[in-house]
Amino acid sequence: MPLLAKVPMLVALGVAMKAAFIPPNQPEEPESDTEKYGSADHISRISHWFPWVGLTFAECLLASEVLTILAYEFPSHLSSILLSKLVTDPSSVPRLAITPSFAIATILLVSGAVIRQRCYNELGRLFTFQLTVLKGHTLVTSGPYSIVRHPAYTGFMAAIPGVIMVEMLPGTYPVESGLMTWLWVRLGMCMWTAWLVLACVIILRRPGKEDEVLKKEFGQEWEEWARKTPCKLLPRVY
Repeated sequence: MPLLAKVPMLVALGVAMKAAFIPPNQPEEPESDTEKYGSADHISRISHWFPWVGLTFAECLLASEVLTILAYEFPSHLSSILLSKLVTDPSSVPRLAITPSFAIATILLVSGAVIRQRCYNELGRLFTFQLTVLKGHTLVTSGPYSIVRHPAYTGFMAAIPGVIMVEMLPGTYPVESGLMTWLWVRLGMCMWTAWLVLACVIILRRPGKEDEVLKKEFGQEWEEWARKTPCKLLPRVY
């Protein structure tokens, strides 16, 4: 497949990353009640700033890959300068072509982003990355919330492996550019990946806690929803 075909896919991944990992709302303190969830978890504490840091890092890698491909495909004096800055060996650029793992990663990340965007739209101002009950909070049971009770986490769990595969496997820019030959880059990428895995572990603990609080908050209304929508993350599975 032509190398240039990867460029629109990389752009789509950049859009998907923003949809998947940037919080649509930050609750105002007077309107939110976090005490019902006890102490804030790690994601709640850093949700104001960390998603932007992680997004900037990932988007820079995607942009570097796009520039590398364009510079390789359209030779010029400027492109030669760009390639000398972006890769250690220009002959490695063809290895950036679309691989099966990249295609799978794209499907996972874009699917996760679409699911999360649907959840943002369905909940509106009620969707936050913090565990909190807002003033005038209502129980939303429509849209993706009529399929599983915590679909936004389903989308997150799909998007995370997509991000890791896009940035860490052979055929990706960090690997093929030569960046991973530097120890500090390998350490940084490993730490970043470890944090993403940790975020998944934290996320898996959230549905039970949210169900407990929402059951107390909405009582019979939550009970009826739980009967109609018994699964937390995956239909007919969990």
